[in-house]
Order: sequence, then C-alpha cells, then structure tokens
Amino acid sequence: MAKVAALGLDAAEWQFTEELVAAGDMPHLAALRERSLVCRLEGPRLYRSEVPWPRFATGRSGLGMGYWGTMTFDPRTYRAVGRGAYIGRPFWARPDVRSLVFDVPEVGMHADVLGTQITAWGAHSPEYPRASRPVGLLTELDERFGPHPAFANDCDPGWHSPEYLDNLTRALQTGAHRRMDALEWLLDRDDYDFVLVAMSEAHSGGHHLWHGADPDHPLAASPLAGIARRHLRTVLRTLDECVGRFVDAVGPDTTTVVFSLHGFVGDGNDLPSAVLLPELLHRAHFGRGLLKSPDTAAWRAAGMPPVVPRRDEHWIAYMSERFGERPRDHLRNVVKRTVPPRVLEPARRALGRPPGTLGPFTTPIPPEDRRDVGELRADPRDPDYQIAWRYHAHWPQMRAFALPTVSDGHVRVNVRGREARGIVPPEDLATTCDEIVDLVRACTNPRTGRSVVADAIRTRDDPAQPGPPADLVILWDGAPDTFDHPELGTIGPFPYCRTGEHSTHGFALVAGPGIVPGDVGTRNVLDLTPTVLSLLGQSLGDGEYEGVPLPIGAPA
Repeated sequence: MAKVAALGLDAAEWQFTEELVAAGDMPHLAALRERSLVCRLEGPRLYRSEVPWPRFATGRSGLGMGYWGTMTFDPRTYRAVGRGAYIGRPFWARPDVRSLVFDVPEVGMHADVLGTQITAWGAHSPEYPRASRPVGLLTELDERFGPHPAFANDCDPGWHSPEYLDNLTRALQTGAHRRMDALEWLLDRDDYDFVLVAMSEAHSGGHHLWHGADPDHPLAASPLAGIARRHLRTVLRTLDECVGRFVDAVGPDTTTVVFSLHGFVGDGNDLPSAVLLPELLHRAHFGRGLLKSPDTAAWRAAGMPPVVPRRDEHWIAYMSERFGERPRDHLRNVVKRTVPPRVLEPARRALGRPPGTLGPFTTPIPPEDRRDVGELRADPRDPDYQIAWRYHAHWPQMRAFALPTVSDGHVRVNVRGREARGIVPPEDLATTCDEIVDLVRACTNPRTGRSVVADAIRTRDDPAQPGPPADLVILWDGAPDTFDHPELGTIGPFPYCRTGEHSTHGFALVAGPGIVPGDVGTRNVLDLTPTVLSLLGQSLGDGEYEGVPLPIGAPA
C-alpha cells in the first residue's frame, strides 16, 4: 500500500504565507513547493469558521454530515450549548489502513480507526477531551516532551497586551517543536500507512496577531501592529522549520501533503456578530438597550480611533462592565473596581469564571481523559463567555434573536410551533428574515458611511427544513466596531475582541513518488479528502464524498 503523510497547517493564510516564502522566510515550504502539485483551496462562505476539520474528515458539507459546528440550539428550552467535536466516522477509519492521527481539532476519536489516535494534546479549540488510543499514550507524551504550553491559554482576546502576545508566541514556538519531537518518536515506534498531523500555531496566532498582517485593518496604524507582525512572522517561520522536520521524518518514499483548509482576514465578525447585532435586535424589539455605549460625541471628535482596553484588561471583563441593567451588575462592577486583582483572580478561577486580567497564562492543562471512546465527549456548557448569551433570557419574548457565534451574524427566528414559545407564524419565516436584513442593513459604519451588511443568506425557507441553528446568516462589510442606526441610535464603539477571523482560502501541496509538479489552480476544499484517499489507493465509494480528486500526475 502507498504511504501518505499529511500535515495540516491549521488556518495558515496562503497570501501571507506566499509573502514570507518570497522573502526567504520559509525555505522549507519553498523547497517543497518546487517539487509539488500546488492548488489553492476555496471553502464555502456559510459556516466557514465552524466545520473545516469535520468537513475534511468526512469529505462532506455541513448539510451532508448534519453537523454545523460546536454550538447547538434547543428550541424547547431556548438553550444554546456547546455540543463538542464531530464524532462521526472519519475517512481514516478503514480496516486496511493503519493510521497515526495526531492533534486534529474538532474531530473526535473513533473506535474503528486502526492505529494510534491522540486528541487535544495542543490543538486550538479541540472541542474534545485530551485523550489517546492506546490509553496512556498522551500521558507518556506529556511526560517525555511536555504538554503544549499554549493549550487552553491561546483563546484569551489579547491583541492589546504585549505581555500576552510575547507569552503566546513563545508558547507556540515551543509547542510546535514539541509536537514534532513527539511525532518523530511515534514514527520510530511503529509503522503507518497514513499519518495526519495538525499544527495549530497559525490558527492560535492569527486570531490575535492579524492586525500586523492586514494593512487595511483599523488597528494597522497602532504601535501594537508592529509587535503583532514580528510575532506572526516568528510563528510562521517556526511552522516552516516544522515542515522541514516533517518531510525528513516521513521520508522520501512517502507522498507528502501539506495543506491548510482555511485562512485569515481582518476580523469583521466578533464585534458585529456577538455584540452589536444582539443589542440592535434587543433595541428594535423592546425600544431600549442593555449595553451602554461610551461618549460617542467625544469619540467622533477625536477622529473615531479604535478602542483599546488596558494592557492587562480582559475583553470579556471590559464588556461585562457595560451591562448595568440589574442591581447585581452594579454590585459586580463595584467589586471589580475595588477588590485587588491578587484577591479577585484566584476566586474567579475557583468559580470557573473567565479571567478578569490578561497577560500570564493561568489556565491549567488537564491530564489525559481515560474514559472509553464511546463515553468521551466535551462537557456541555452554556456559552456564558459570549456577550450574545447575556440576552438569552429575553429570547422567548422576541421575534428574532442573535445566537452566540464565533463567525458571521447568526439569527434565529422565534417560530410558532418550532420554538416552545414561538411568536412568528411558520409561513412568515422568509418575510421576517427580510425584515431583519432591512433593519441591519440600515446600520452604517461611521468610519466608512457604508452599510455594515455585505450579504445575508437564508439557510431555509421552511422552518421544518434541516440545516444549521440559524435561519439567517449575515456577512459583514469590513470590520465595524460601531453601528449607527437612524432610529435606534449608536451602538459602540467597543474594542475588538480578536483581530483576525477566518477566510475561505486554503491551499495544498502534494509531493512524492509519481507526482508531477505543477499548478492546478483553485479547487473546492472538499476535493482534498478524495485526493488523500486516492493517494492511499482506497475506493471512494459511490457518492460517499462530495468532492473529486485532484489530477495527481497530470496537472492542468
């Protein structure tokens, strides 16, 4: 059987990577590219941030696999809850393929995989417990090489803290090479037909450092952007070193696939989707808001600069102080202003609360979870770390509301007969979605004067149709930190949560015996899965996969 080794550079943006290759900063990737079949991969716009790895694992779209991401919504209880990783059958679960699958995010282990599986060793947002098969292997990796020091500490919105960015970059460098140390040791122990390793460092770094790569970002002129660009280059150079180690470790007789399923652009999602949209819908329904905006007149007079929190201030803590409708909100804010951080922080951690200060890495890395594969799940939890969740008590009274999200604006219509306390007649779903689009489209970005809406996509026409939790997905124009509505007033400005969000752009390099170098242009991201299976000499079945293999050996 042919041997295939695939290295996923999770969320490595091709355009920025090409810049570094051209500058000589990524010589190992440049050398691999010279002898590879090359293509750009293009993913879907809808739910592009939520399911890239499950999509690769199954070769199917969200609708095709019935999985739209880690967040679900229960119309009976109005509860949005994290569902965890995709736990269906991946393409590497084959009786005649011995596989090593290491650190793939958002895809759970499967009992039918022959070989070795290691999950959540250091992945960004794995949505699955730290575990391995055989049981105990992850513990041995931790003891031999150490855990990934960024694990569970790479999600704090820390673009405005030089200390956090310094700590994050060092941790990503260390973790990337530890993963390669572990891989080399694993390959020496056993023989595999298929090797799949995911490198999370470009993903972890991109969310906090992208204002250093995007000259059009509102923060590009900030002194912090220079720090971010240096750190981002360091992260990508480290990944390049790991590409070189990976190619050497798998050997010249193995077909090598280095790929990215999506990339990065400036973050135009976090604020409008999870803060500004929920507040707008609340104001439209109740005629009043929950979120207090700053002095917008003074902000406009100052030239509308981006809001920058204190260096040690956590973004969630900053935003929480802007909610003050209840007495307990007022009490909480008084406590935060008066109790010293050295006293408050241990208490917050003990209660499982988000940190109130930023900089040091304080989240502990859990040990290996030794439960049976059938019992392994991410623990369900309310998304109380999201500002949109602050509005959930009001959802049953509203015609439509914004769901918690890590990407585009996700709107759920409160449909009679589908939701337990539904208001909107089922036949009015499409009309209601159009009304919401008109409402949001009327908002302008005061920096550009344009509508904040780039596009809006209805996910279903009938409430009974299968699909994602959202009935309406709103894509944003640029990176607005403020909404100006002609009747409902100004919402914002507020600080950016993260500075990078996901693009639809990926890439793949395929090199090895019999591979003719060349460029085959842009292909559907779903084509990568059947390509890997074809390289392994595996049957694609009849309609099992939605893509088609790349023309390996015969570039266009």
